[in-house]
Amino acid sequence: VNSNHSVASLEAKANVCCVKFNPGSPYNLAFGSADHCVHYYDLRSTKKALNVLKGHKKAVSYVKFLNNEDLVSASTDSQLKLWNVNQHNYVRSFVGHVNEKNFVGLATDGDYITCGSENN
Repeated sequence: VNSNHSVASLEAKANVCCVKFNPGSPYNLAFGSADHCVHYYDLRSTKKALNVLKGHKKAVSYVKFLNNEDLVSASTDSQLKLWNVNQHNYVRSFVGHVNEKNFVGLATDGDYITCGSENN
């Protein structure tokens, strides 16, 4: 980082809860939002998201990339969702935790996904 000011700005209609860069590109990032969506952007063209991933019923508190195309999101709807950033629907949904206020954390090594919750 060689700049003292922002190099780009994204317009979000709701609070942004988390941001992660795609490990395969210095230009692509995803952010989780209070609007229940994951937004995926190319910073070279910020006027419109590359994809808006819809499927959660509450705020998205964490996003983590598993690789260059797949990411997992955690929401206060008590679900994790697996997405491919090039598709509009989630690949898989994971349930079993209670997280109505905050997810305690989310981590992945590319093969496994772990998270904490309010009840586990």
